[in-house]
Amino acid sequence: LAFRSLFVPLRAVFSIGLTLGTSYGLLVAVYQRGAPAWTGLPAFQTSPSGISWLMPIISFACMVGLGLDYDIFLLTRIYELRGGGFADRDAIGHGLVLSGNVISAAGVIMAVAFTGLFMTPTVAVNQLGFALVAAVLLATFVVRTLLLPPLMSMLGPLNWWPRRPPTATQPRPLPPLPPAPAR
Repeated sequence: LAFRSLFVPLRAVFSIGLTLGTSYGLLVAVYQRGAPAWTGLPAFQTSPSGISWLMPIISFACMVGLGLDYDIFLLTRIYELRGGGFADRDAIGHGLVLSGNVISAAGVIMAVAFTGLFMTPTVAVNQLGFALVAAVLLATFVVRTLLLPPLMSMLGPLNWWPRRPPTATQPRPLPPLPPAPAR
């Protein structure tokens, strides 16, 4: 409703579903199939009981919240630039440049925070930490930076359907970034 578009929520469901599916697939590969068991690390040992039943229930809400947060942050910047007269591709590129460092920093901070859960000997908590670290890193560095910009570029004006965005003016350079603080 905020973006007055039908494709924005559909694209968000697709991107968050991609993150969820990939991180749950990695979870199965690690804890049921034993993919990295060769490392000998206790965190990567297969569990005789498989994946804890509580892990997907708890991790789902966290993964959706983080994925939606990163998605809305990037999309808001693109929406502002598109409303300011940038063409779709220019708005997507500039939006990624202007918000990418903040999204990347937030993702790294969250991954480091969830790594503490990943290092515990309790199997359910270990699995939860792995799933959250995988989801945050996938959402931050793969989905938001590598997959969404090309997808939005291909959709072009359909991103904002049924609303029509303003007519694009000539491509403009990015506004200058504020100077870095002196140390």
